[in-house]
Amino acid sequence: MFIRRFATSAILNAATKRLGVKASFSEPSIVSTVNAINSAINFEPHSKWTKEQIKEIYETPLSELTFQAQLQHRRYHDPSEVQLCTLLNIKTGGCTEDCKYCSQSSRYDTGTKAEKLVKLEEVQKAAIKAKENGSTRFCMGAAWRDMQGRKSGLRKIAEMVKWINDELHMETCVTLGMVNEDQAQVLKDSGLTAYNHNLDTSREHYPNVITTRSYDDRLQTIKNVQKVGIKACTGGILGLGETPDDHISFLHTLATMDKHPESLPINRLVPIKGTPMEKEVSTLPAGSARKLTFEAILRTIATARLVMPESIIRLAAGRYTMKEHEQFLCFSAGCNAIFTGERMLTTMCSGWEEDIAMLKKWGMKPMKSFRNHGAEAVESLLHKAAEEEPAAPGTNLKASSAPKPGRAGLYSAFALASTSLGVAGYYYGRKKVIDNPPEFSFPWSSTTKLEDINSPDYCTTEEFNDAIAELAGAIGKENVSESRAELEGFTDNGFSPRPPEPGQVPKAIVYAHSTEDVSKILTIAHKYSVPVVPYSGGTSLEGHTFSTRCGIILNTSRMNKVLKINYDDLDAVVQAGVNWMELDKELAHARMMFGCDCGPTGLIGGMVNTNASGINASRYGAMRDNVISLTVVLADGTVIKTRQRPRKTSAGYNLTGLFVGSEGTLGIVTEAVVKIQVKPQVETVAVGQFPTVEAASQTVAELFKRGIRPEAIELLDDAMMQCTNFSGAVSRKWLEVPTIFFKLGGLNQAVVDETLKIVKEVAHDNDCKDFIIAKDKAEGDELFEARKNALFSLLDYGKSEIHEDVKLWITDIAVPISRLPKVCDEIRELTQKSGFHSVILGHVGDGNLHADLFYLPHQAEECHKVIDEMTLIGLRNEGTATGEHGIGNGKRPFLKIELGEEAVNTMRKLKLALDPKRILNPDKVFKIDPKDDGEF
Repeated sequence: MFIRRFATSAILNAATKRLGVKASFSEPSIVSTVNAINSAINFEPHSKWTKEQIKEIYETPLSELTFQAQLQHRRYHDPSEVQLCTLLNIKTGGCTEDCKYCSQSSRYDTGTKAEKLVKLEEVQKAAIKAKENGSTRFCMGAAWRDMQGRKSGLRKIAEMVKWINDELHMETCVTLGMVNEDQAQVLKDSGLTAYNHNLDTSREHYPNVITTRSYDDRLQTIKNVQKVGIKACTGGILGLGETPDDHISFLHTLATMDKHPESLPINRLVPIKGTPMEKEVSTLPAGSARKLTFEAILRTIATARLVMPESIIRLAAGRYTMKEHEQFLCFSAGCNAIFTGERMLTTMCSGWEEDIAMLKKWGMKPMKSFRNHGAEAVESLLHKAAEEEPAAPGTNLKASSAPKPGRAGLYSAFALASTSLGVAGYYYGRKKVIDNPPEFSFPWSSTTKLEDINSPDYCTTEEFNDAIAELAGAIGKENVSESRAELEGFTDNGFSPRPPEPGQVPKAIVYAHSTEDVSKILTIAHKYSVPVVPYSGGTSLEGHTFSTRCGIILNTSRMNKVLKINYDDLDAVVQAGVNWMELDKELAHARMMFGCDCGPTGLIGGMVNTNASGINASRYGAMRDNVISLTVVLADGTVIKTRQRPRKTSAGYNLTGLFVGSEGTLGIVTEAVVKIQVKPQVETVAVGQFPTVEAASQTVAELFKRGIRPEAIELLDDAMMQCTNFSGAVSRKWLEVPTIFFKLGGLNQAVVDETLKIVKEVAHDNDCKDFIIAKDKAEGDELFEARKNALFSLLDYGKSEIHEDVKLWITDIAVPISRLPKVCDEIRELTQKSGFHSVILGHVGDGNLHADLFYLPHQAEECHKVIDEMTLIGLRNEGTATGEHGIGNGKRPFLKIELGEEAVNTMRKLKLALDPKRILNPDKVFKIDPKDDGEF
């Protein structure tokens, strides 16, 4: 280690000397500085730094300091990425503060005129231009002391932030002076990423620069924005006549904050004529400790990187005064962001084209918006290997959740091999990205925790457009649509009670007609990292089809062919877009049927994805019980078949079971071999009405114990029966009590009669108030219509008896049958307390309940809370958050409660193994982005 450090120091010393930077070796030796630097590189980021430790690091020989800073940078960030930020002055001049360096202060004659807040249109134009030129964070500055009495201005700025977020999907930052918590909350609600409020300099030197705002005022504003969840962008200005001790004190204040700044802008003073500071710094004698040197800038950056490793360090004002090699040294010392564009507030700024060309020359690229940083990001960086220096066989590139010296050894070995200027081996020369993320991006463990991965890296606008053009060529222009009207139709299906968030609109819809089409689509989507949301019938109740990442909809509804029916084997081969009722019609002539009967518009693909069931589940099970084999296209376009057609196999993993219920997150189902059932020779319907849900449930449990398995056993509670009577769906007037609808079948009438006898006997043993048996098929169909038409009865009752604008929130849980009475009682008690009118109906044969609530639009949030509590009631009673609707993004929070964190982490591992780019139905089932802090 010492030999490597010494050799590197020698190279760095030669390089810094050649670049005109004074290397200082008269300061404390390497041995004496190891303790302080080791505390930076060997421990998790912390806020317990002493000023002495920071001074020790700052005064480390420059070659060693920059070398260690570069290694630290590689532990927490992708060294090839640089964040491009653009700053727009949205309110110029007229500030009442006396900051000695500022051209916008009304106290100085600098030629800067006070102007009003710019209009939204001007901001939109500037932001669009910034994005088109590669910027990923758009910043806005207003020359105000604080936001007191500026409600209108704050509202307008919040609108600007929201528009940029919604329309451009860029990070946003504003600097508006001092803000309190309430004002910060307004900005947070608009979607603000970060708030800039600089300390400017050390606490000791601060009174020499500003007197109208205290140092503690600045610290309080930073606390206010962090408290409401906005990231702090907090740095300073070098060259205000301060000394190196002030740099150390300034860094100590930042490093000991409870939460380090998300980003740390380093400004180099640009003296403005007319400001007091311009006169003061121009008169400093050469060699004065108060005269800023480039070495001091480099030391400040390197020290900041070591003690605040997760922060973005941004070269801000004054960068255009630096030579290109000086900027390179700053990046080598740990900077990874710049301001770029036409201007930066009132000072000059390097242009986009110039900066892009410079980064390209150095082997760097712009960082994408919403990129993770720090330990949480390092786990998922694609390892870059020098083409001429591949990793030795057996090298362990396994990532971990915390930085370790072993990683430093790996990186430093690469650095030494590829250093051209000798400054910490900033980049590896010509590199290639290893296009095999599963091996290198994710921990080599059985599970994957959310914090162990980075945010998904999806396509840019340019890449998306390239993908669309390639898709049109691959499957035909007629199968690719970007029509706004059509896109809106695929945004909200009207079924989900949770509407899509603003901006959750797909950018294009792609129609597939075959497995081959789907393979072509996913191959291209994978190539460009385009998010893909599978879509079939579109009747999801939990947001499965929401385009949370604004990619494409892959619509399989046109894949609607029944490919083959094997009557002798009782199975059928169907495409994903086949409607189950259409399949039933094709089977009817042979007295056969498809066992799984969910909603009438359900298509096979969606039914597979959600493991749907339905009324017949008591006898024939859910989709998982009705699927033999699947044809699936994986994220990269690979086509697999999960098994052959036999009902029985022990060949390999149960891939069929893996994909059923995976909600389109692991692969796109294109074909299925499904079981078909022989219809009973004789069928009838019976209805039992009971005094309580407990009596009804006990009847079902007793029947099962006697070996009776009806075709269907459906429960409607007393409130549901009231809605049924109101709607007049059937001519009969029902008792408004808990009611079970039985559908019974058998080989002949004698079998059915015997079954009916047992059912009636058990029902009466449980205090059945009325037991009705259909006299013939026509009456049976009419009796069962009360259950089949339940949804329409609910809507009719709600709009007529509650309010014409009433909505219905439909949810489902499932519990063991023995727990049904208790769960129904708890739900009824909950809804009565809440004031919402509710009904319970469901597939009582497998404990699957639909607890539905009526609510008005303004009650949606409160209704949501009640629905969530219903779900928790189910979980507390050994149940599941969803029996047949799926998790989607509507019930994500409950999956971990139900199965435990390790089970979810195991699912995430499977997801990342099959879809490492996370393009398939992002954000559904569980979180795949550590920055995803919301529920959709």
